[in-house]
Amino acid sequence: MISGSLLTLSGQVVQQVLKSKSRDRVVGFGGGIKLKDVRGPQPSRVELQTKLNVANKQNEVLANCMEEVQAENNEMKERVILVESRMKMFQDALVSQLNVTIPTSQAGSEMQK
Repeated sequence: MISGSLLTLSGQVVQQVLKSKSRDRVVGFGGGIKLKDVRGPQPSRVELQTKLNVANKQNEVLANCMEEVQAENNEMKERVILVESRMKMFQDALVSQLNVTIPTSQAGSEMQK
C-alpha cells in the first residue's frame, strides 16, 4: 500500500518535470505505441535520393514513350487524311465516269459500311 505522502511527492515531481497543468495534452509514461511503430523506420537521405533518381529515370522513359506514341498518332492521322482524300478522288472519278449523282447522305453511310 502506498502512503498518501508518497503520492503527493510523486505528483509534485511529475508537475515539476512537465511544468504544465494544461488539459490539452496527454502525457504517457512507459511503454505503448510510439510514432516509429506506426510509421515504420524513417528512411535515410541516401535512400530517399536513390528513390528520387529511380523515379526521375522512370519519368524520362515514360516521357520518351509518350513522344513516340504521339508521333505515331500524328502519322496515322496524316494517313487517314490521305486515304480520305484518295477516296474522294475515286468517288469523283466514278461519278464522272458513270454520270451519276450521289447524294451526300448516302455516300457518307456507304463509306461507313
